[in-house]
Amino acid sequence: MVGGRRLSYLDFGGSGTPLLALHGHYNEASAFTPLAEALTPQWRVIALDQRGHGASARAESYEREDYVADVAALHQHLKVGPAVVLGHSLGGVNAYQCASRHADRVTALIVEDIGAVVDCDWSFTTSLPRRAPSRDALASALGGRLPIWSAPSANRRTAGASRSRLMTRWRPRKRSTVTTGRIGQR
Repeated sequence: MVGGRRLSYLDFGGSGTPLLALHGHYNEASAFTPLAEALTPQWRVIALDQRGHGASARAESYEREDYVADVAALHQHLKVGPAVVLGHSLGGVNAYQCASRHADRVTALIVEDIGAVVDCDWSFTTSLPRRAPSRDALASALGGRLPIWSAPSANRRTAGASRSRLMTRWRPRKRSTVTTGRIGQR
């Protein structure tokens, strides 16, 4: 519970190095299932359903500091010590900010599918339905077309594909060091 709201997360278990995983817009923690399976036992993947996503409660505010506070609360709840933070898209922006604001809690940063600066028009999201009782009702409200990333099977395909995409890795204590490589490489 954070500020009276429930946050949900998946802890894929194990005794490996903790990796906090943050999904992108319109996704959820379960998107990291194939990645967690591939990284076990060297890594303990813990994936947060970010506010308003998956099984986490909806919120009145979706400001960056709100997302960062949620990640900090999860980190404190887990008591795992400094961890690697992985972020995809929205999760990547939140990971950048988390590392910037809590560098002592982040040992490495992996950001996929987003840059450090996001300059785009998200105004279309204000016309999306705020609530829908089911996926079918949401599809109907959107004119019968759900984007591919919202399809149930897309979560597994996206997370599996992410392992082979180019990643950016940043170590906050070595500000001048930025390396790129595929996830899983050191």
